[in-house]
This record gives sequence, C-alpha cells and structure tokens, in this order.
Amino acid sequence: MGNFLYATLKRTRLWTIISRIYVYNNKGIKRSAEKTIAKYVGKDISTKDYRRYKREIRWAFIIDHWQPSEYFTYGYRNLSKSEIRNFVTEYEKDSFCTRVNSSRAQEIIGNKCNTYEVFHEYFRRDVCEVTDFEKDRETIEAFVAKHHRFVAKPNKESIGRGICFIENGNLDAVQSLTKEYRSGLILEELIQQDATMAMFNPDSVNTVRVPTFTKDGAVHILPPIAKFGRKGIRMDHSGKGGLFASVDRKTGQLFNVLDRHLNKYAVHPDSGVKIEGFVLPQWDECLAIVRKQALVIPEAQYVGWDMAYSTKGWLLVEGNSRGQLFTQQASLRKGIKDEFLKVDPRCFD
Repeated sequence: MGNFLYATLKRTRLWTIISRIYVYNNKGIKRSAEKTIAKYVGKDISTKDYRRYKREIRWAFIIDHWQPSEYFTYGYRNLSKSEIRNFVTEYEKDSFCTRVNSSRAQEIIGNKCNTYEVFHEYFRRDVCEVTDFEKDRETIEAFVAKHHRFVAKPNKESIGRGICFIENGNLDAVQSLTKEYRSGLILEELIQQDATMAMFNPDSVNTVRVPTFTKDGAVHILPPIAKFGRKGIRMDHSGKGGLFASVDRKTGQLFNVLDRHLNKYAVHPDSGVKIEGFVLPQWDECLAIVRKQALVIPEAQYVGWDMAYSTKGWLLVEGNSRGQLFTQQASLRKGIKDEFLKVDPRCFD
C-alpha cells in the first residue's frame, strides 16, 4: 500500500510542487536567483525590492518552472497567467525534445559527423571527419592541402563550444584538438558568405535558425530567428555578444532586433547597416530546403536548422535536435507554445 500511495502521489500537482521546492533550495537555483538579480537589476536596490524579486523568482520556478534568467528575460511580473503559460521554458523544451525526437534521431543530429553523412547534400562545402589523427592523417592532409583556412568543430559539442578557426593548414592545432575532444572533430571548408549577409558583419557567418515541427509527414515552420555577429567575433551567437531578430515567415523580413541583454537596435552597431526591415534573400528557397531536410529523418520531429546564405545560395550549417527557443520568444516578446499546440495539442502533456 505504501508503494501504491507513493506512486499515486508522484503523479499529483502537490508532488511536483514539493519536488521543485527541494530542487530550488538544494540544486543551486536559489544561488542562481541571487546572481541573476545582481546581473539584471544590480546590487543598488532596497532590501524590500531585493526580497520581492527573490520571492517572485522562487514562486515562478516552483509554480511555472521558470528559470531565474527567464523571469527577467520574458518579463514574468508583467504577464498574465495565460501569457506566462504560453512561454516554452527551457525545462519544457528539453522534455518535449526527448519525447518527440527518437534516440536515433538525437544521435544523428547531435553528432556532427553523423549529421554530415546523412545531410551532406545540403552542406554544399567540403568536410573532413576526424576520429583518430594518426589513422585519418592521409585524409586530413588531403583536406588541408585544398583548404589552408578552415574551421574545426568538436563532434558532440554545442552553442559554439570548442570551435576553432585554423589558419595556414596548421596540423598541430588539429592534432591538439583531437586529444582534447575524444569524440572526434569535423573539419569544414569555410562558408563564403554572400555580400547581402556579410554587409552586416563580415567577421562572422550570419545565420538564420529555422525550427521545424513535423507531424504525420507535414512540416510546420515555427518562428525563425536571424543572428548577426559583432566586429572581431567569428560566431553569431547571442552569448558571444551577437544580435538576433525575428523573421516574418511569409516574407523573410526582419523585425524586433535585440541582444542578449534585450537592448533594442535598428541598425548593426558596428557596421551601421540597417537590420530592422531587411528582407532575407531568396527566402522561399531557404524554406523549401528546410522542408526537405525536415523529412530526411521522420523520427526527428523537432529540429532547429541553422542556415547560411552563401555565394552558392542557402546551405545547412548544422541541425539542433534540442534547439533553444530563448531568442524567438525574447524577440517576439511573447511565448510560442501555441505554435506547437496547433500542430499537436498533446505535445506538452
């Protein structure tokens, strides 16, 4: 009977709340809340306001499973209950991805070498897979002889971790990376960005994240986001100081340009080129390619496709089987859970 009562309790809302109280107090969330308040509000606030923030952040986590950073990023205290529930939290996104993407799908898309093997026709550039430097030396040397400048990416890392831009065919750098990342590397020919995208920031490849949710063979395009790097930085990630902007799905026009601290922009702060209102080139072609990619692995229902507009046209940078939704929701200033529920009303059950 005790086991039965315990199993029953675990399925209740009460158990969820008890579990989150424990996690908040014992798994670092409380300390994270304190650091996040200091980051977004500063330390020069009254004791009363500080306590109010801590109280609201605690209950946002316990009741709605919002992380402290989400509380500030999405403006929790200014939202109605229905608006709060329409945001896809990081926790919900991860749970959703685990349910809708099979382990095989995640192994393919979460592994850069496997991704290239399955989606090679969409890469439109030379790639060299490296699992063992000495065994693969001949292949590596042939690649380097053709491409003296290239990018090396750890096979199973994400969010730009471990990416290294290599100059002058430096084999020692490749060998060093293979020792550091035992899961292997992928060496890629540098993407030659088209001038229409390079004008914003030529130092980075400025990409577009196009998420898809595939159900019963139908590919649904979720809100895309365009990303732009900053001067002297090779990557366009918002965590590296980059900007992001919402993309109108029908026209490819950009709007609501922000950085990670939610500062607003109309033009790129380094180049002075206007981002607000810019229309992405050959947008229909980009969407057509993404729709084809989304059907290659049927059991990968949700994928965030990073696309770049090159001198060869649109090409695949990489796929993300657990693609984040922070930038889309921050730029749109609203949650996008309803976009998923239109496709599958039970996808977050």
